Amino acid sequence: MIEAYNLPSLVRYLRFLTQCSVRAPIAKPLGRLPQPEADLLDEIKAVIGEMPTYGYRRVWAILRRTAETQGLQPPSPKRVYRIMKAHGLLLQRHAGGAD
Repeated sequence: MIEAYNLPSLVRYLRFLTQCSVRAPIAKPLGRLPQPEADLLDEIKAVIGEMPTYGYRRVWAILRRTAETQGLQPPSPKRVYRIMKAHGLLLQRHAGGAD
Protein backbone atom coordinates (compact mmCIF):
# COMPACT_ATOMS: atom_id res chain seq x y z
CA MET A 1 0.00 0.00 0.00
CA ILE A 2 2.91 2.35 0.67
CA GLU A 3 4.07 1.82 -2.89
CA ALA A 4 0.90 3.56 -4.09
CA TYR A 5 1.97 6.88 -2.52
CA ASN A 6 4.97 8.90 -3.57
CA LEU A 7 7.36 10.06 -0.87
CA PRO A 8 6.62 13.85 -0.95
CA SER A 9 2.89 13.36 -0.50
CA LEU A 10 3.51 10.89 2.34
CA VAL A 11 5.77 13.40 4.10
CA ARG A 12 3.14 16.15 3.73
CA TYR A 13 0.49 13.83 5.17
CA LEU A 14 2.64 12.93 8.18
CA ARG A 15 3.41 16.61 8.86
CA PHE A 16 -0.30 17.36 8.65
CA LEU A 17 -1.03 14.67 11.22
CA THR A 18 1.55 15.99 13.67
CA GLN A 19 0.29 19.56 13.30
CA CYS A 20 -3.34 18.61 13.78
CA SER A 21 -2.89 16.65 16.94
CA VAL A 22 -4.53 18.54 19.80
CA ARG A 23 -2.54 18.82 22.97
CA ALA A 24 -3.92 20.05 26.24
CA PRO A 25 -2.16 23.23 27.35
CA ILE A 26 0.13 22.85 30.33
CA ALA A 27 -1.15 24.91 33.22
CA LYS A 28 1.59 27.24 34.44
CA PRO A 29 1.23 29.38 37.52
CA LEU A 30 0.92 33.06 36.72
CA GLY A 31 3.31 35.41 38.44
CA ARG A 32 5.44 34.73 41.47
CA LEU A 33 4.59 32.56 44.38
CA PRO A 34 3.36 34.65 47.30
CA GLN A 35 5.98 35.27 49.95
CA PRO A 36 5.13 34.62 53.58
CA GLU A 37 4.01 37.88 55.12
CA ALA A 38 3.55 36.94 58.77
CA ASP A 39 7.08 37.96 59.78
CA LEU A 40 6.90 41.24 57.88
CA LEU A 41 3.44 41.95 59.31
CA ASP A 42 4.78 41.47 62.83
CA GLU A 43 7.62 43.91 62.12
CA ILE A 44 5.19 46.44 60.63
CA LYS A 45 2.91 46.17 63.67
CA ALA A 46 5.91 46.67 65.96
CA VAL A 47 6.88 49.89 64.15
CA ILE A 48 3.30 51.15 64.12
CA GLY A 49 2.94 50.25 67.81
CA GLU A 50 5.79 52.64 68.63
CA MET A 51 4.64 55.43 66.31
CA PRO A 52 1.02 55.04 65.14
CA THR A 53 1.18 58.18 62.99
CA TYR A 54 3.74 56.71 60.62
CA GLY A 55 2.55 55.99 57.10
CA TYR A 56 3.81 53.21 54.88
CA ARG A 57 6.77 55.24 53.60
CA ARG A 58 8.21 55.85 57.04
CA VAL A 59 7.45 52.29 58.10
CA TRP A 60 9.25 51.04 55.00
CA ALA A 61 12.24 53.32 55.70
CA ILE A 62 12.57 51.98 59.23
CA LEU A 63 12.26 48.38 58.03
CA ARG A 64 14.84 49.06 55.33
CA ARG A 65 17.33 50.50 57.82
CA THR A 66 16.91 47.62 60.26
CA ALA A 67 17.27 45.05 57.45
CA GLU A 68 20.46 46.71 56.21
CA THR A 69 22.00 46.77 59.68
CA GLN A 70 21.22 43.05 60.06
CA GLY A 71 22.60 42.28 56.61
CA LEU A 72 19.23 41.16 55.23
CA GLN A 73 17.45 42.14 52.04
CA PRO A 74 14.99 44.98 52.72
CA PRO A 75 11.32 44.56 51.78
CA SER A 76 10.01 46.41 48.77
CA PRO A 77 7.90 49.52 49.43
CA LYS A 78 5.10 48.10 47.29
CA ARG A 79 5.02 44.98 49.43
CA VAL A 80 4.88 47.03 52.64
CA TYR A 81 2.01 49.09 51.18
CA ARG A 82 0.16 45.99 50.00
CA ILE A 83 0.41 44.27 53.40
CA MET A 84 -0.56 47.40 55.32
CA LYS A 85 -3.54 47.93 53.04
CA ALA A 86 -4.69 44.31 53.34
CA HIS A 87 -4.64 44.52 57.15
CA GLY A 88 -6.12 48.02 57.48
CA LEU A 89 -2.94 49.65 58.79
CA LEU A 90 -2.76 52.58 56.38
CA LEU A 91 -3.41 56.10 57.61
CA GLN A 92 -6.39 58.14 56.46
CA ARG A 93 -5.58 60.27 53.43
CA HIS A 94 -5.97 64.00 53.74
CA ALA A 95 -5.53 67.04 51.57
CA GLY A 96 -2.75 69.29 52.80
CA GLY A 97 -4.88 72.47 52.97
CA ALA A 98 -6.17 74.51 55.88
CA ASP A 99 -9.02 73.01 57.87
